[in-house]
Amino acid sequence: MRAILHSVLDGIITFDEDGVITSANPTSQDLFGYIEGTLIGMNIKTMAPEPLQSNHEDYLALFQSTESGKAIGEGRHLAGLAQDERRSPIEVRIARVSSHQKKECVGVICDISEQIRIEEHLTRLAMVDGLSGLANRRRLDEVLARESPHMAEFSSSFRAWLSTRTILGKDSRYP
Repeated sequence: MRAILHSVLDGIITFDEDGVITSANPTSQDLFGYIEGTLIGMNIKTMAPEPLQSNHEDYLALFQSTESGKAIGEGRHLAGLAQDERRSPIEVRIARVSSHQKKECVGVICDISEQIRIEEHLTRLAMVDGLSGLANRRRLDEVLARESPHMAEFSSSFRAWLSTRTILGKDSRYP
């Protein structure tokens, strides 16, 4: 089991009902910039930026009083706070573990920096003309819809009119 925990690519942290970290694999220590063994005994909230850090006591109280908490059983995208105060996007999944009448949790933490970078790149490709760097039609429609619903309707109607002229064999540039 130890070999698996040391070779898995995601961070794995266990913590008790008070949020005190009881174990952390090497990947979790690397994600947050800690030396091996230094996470043990720390509170899990130190790895979260504000306002999550301030609200953590409320999350723990909910966890202690019910069978679930907001993050139990579902993946959540959050910002992780490294020891050097660097923030990075992470996905956290938390599961309850029962052992000797103690409420404990195991958290699986995945660095999603690359995923976010790719999503931003794809969004840019979808919204900006690669040659000119100008907003393309999709981006223009999005801005118009947000800023003025009437302009978005006009843009849509105009494009529909333009396409019928082309379909009918008339070049839209020459009425």
